[in-house]
Amino acid sequence: MPKLLDLELTGASLAFRAVLGAVLAAAAFLFLYFVPANLEALAARVLPEMGGTFAAAAPMIAALIHPMLPLAGLLIAAFTFPAVLLRGSKLYGFFVAGLGILFLAYVYLAFQGGAITIAVPENMIPAYSVTAALQLRLTNLMLLFMIPPVLTIVKGFVLVAGKREQ
Repeated sequence: MPKLLDLELTGASLAFRAVLGAVLAAAAFLFLYFVPANLEALAARVLPEMGGTFAAAAPMIAALIHPMLPLAGLLIAAFTFPAVLLRGSKLYGFFVAGLGILFLAYVYLAFQGGAITIAVPENMIPAYSVTAALQLRLTNLMLLFMIPPVLTIVKGFVLVAGKREQ
């Protein structure tokens, strides 16, 4: 029976955790890194098929993604595999707290600090020759979405403190 840190796993249990960790890390990579990093290209493929003003909206979609958002998604994907594999070990609390911190950063970057500004292209306002910017104030919604990552960080620290007492 292999022993991983202070965690004893049977071969089947270790294999199950490794497969589950790989699947969850791949899903996190796909949704939290690949889609935000390639959103403009994905939107450019879909929106022209819809025609009209949707095709002109493709460049605006790039403004919704903070440049650091894909990096945060990549780090979350990297932390996911060891967090699943090491559940119940001494290091599990550190990985839970780390994932909480990364998700907190991801939410902050996704909401761009609570104020998302999008420049409206001139070709979307054809009757006027003006430049316009759309600003969305989403601070309260961002703070609401930050509650679960903060609780995850607290859970990680509680797990670390609990393992040190044993």
